Amino acid sequence: MGAWLGQTRGGCMLIVRRPKRRRFRQKARHKGRNVPACKHWHGEATQRYHEHLMKDQPLKASVSPEASPCDIPTASQNSETLCPNQVMAAQAQAKQSYLAWFDGACEPFNPGGTASFGVVIKDKAGTVLWKQHGMVGKGSAMSNNVAEYAGVLHILKYLASRPPGRVTIHGDSNLVINQLNGKWRVRKGLYLSIAIETKELLAYLRGLGWQINFCWIPREQNEECDALSKRTADKPDSIHSLQVPA
Repeated sequence: MGAWLGQTRGGCMLIVRRPKRRRFRQKARHKGRNVPACKHWHGEATQRYHEHLMKDQPLKASVSPEASPCDIPTASQNSETLCPNQVMAAQAQAKQSYLAWFDGACEPFNPGGTASFGVVIKDKAGTVLWKQHGMVGKGSAMSNNVAEYAGVLHILKYLASRPPGRVTIHGDSNLVINQLNGKWRVRKGLYLSIAIETKELLAYLRGLGWQINFCWIPREQNEECDALSKRTADKPDSIHSLQVPA
């Protein structure tokens, strides 16, 4: 069996055995037999494999699709039973929320005048936590953009003294908002050094866990900070700061 006869020109008989066909049996993968379907973690290919495995094999009583690890828990669940991602989400919800506004001015010349800023920080209930206006500097190195960045820098320095939370910073400067949001590049200008300092402090705070967003608003919605910045520009020697203790 498994051989056949052949005849050559010399009349000799030759017996040749056919090679045996090896049948490769695909090893069953036992790892995912009773794992519920989950497209979010495993992908579509593994999802189809799980469906194939579970077509003729019912799930065990202890495993059900409702117990999938991708299910989002409710806020009433105990933190001891939550996965790390769910714990981080719960911590983010517990963070303190802030709202901040800034503005800057350079008068009577831009550039080359007196640069000043104004900032306001409130909690989510609308209570004023910090309000400040002051002079950045005088001379040819000053500009309106330098004053705007100085306002953002003062807000970030205030946040650095508090536990990580969430803040939305509003301003009417397209340049500052778009650059801090990463939409525009920071190019050469009088504001270059203070922009780099602001970005470095921003990255440091985000590394600590701060959730910081920047939002552009029209000038009409930023009248309070605009008035604060111009108040210092009119009287450069006057610096006003109001901080409400936490």
